[in-house]
Amino acid sequence: MATNQRPKPQLIQAGNQVPASPDLAALCLDLWTLKCDIDSQQQELDAMKARVIELLDGEGTVFDEGTYRITVAPRSSVGIADAAELERRLGDRFADLVTRKVTVSPSKNLLAIFEDPSHPDYGRVQDCLIVNSSVVLSMRADVPKDAKTARAA
Repeated sequence: MATNQRPKPQLIQAGNQVPASPDLAALCLDLWTLKCDIDSQQQELDAMKARVIELLDGEGTVFDEGTYRITVAPRSSVGIADAAELERRLGDRFADLVTRKVTVSPSKNLLAIFEDPSHPDYGRVQDCLIVNSSVVLSMRADVPKDAKTARAA
């Protein structure tokens, strides 16, 4: 009688794959289980909030003194659909009546200069750019290889 044994959790680090330690595997399983529980609860929460909004017809407060207060209120915001046209219509007043936000990021060409000490502009850009680094944890469902093959067929 064949047993249906699952493969042991694996660790991929620096290009090498090895079995994950039991402590790490247990922690990651607990993390994954919690994430799945939270995702499920978030769906339930979103549905309940939508139902309360519907029942309050988009506005109102329900409370249980000392326990909770749930308020539903309409909100709106105004944006500018056509800045060029608004500027034409307002003329000189435009600058006083709007807030400009500009995002500037390096192009591939500027990154190439930044990374090449032999480039003539290298020294001019070094103090103007910053390298940000971070560590990211991402979670998603892992589909077993057998399931991927079956889905592709």
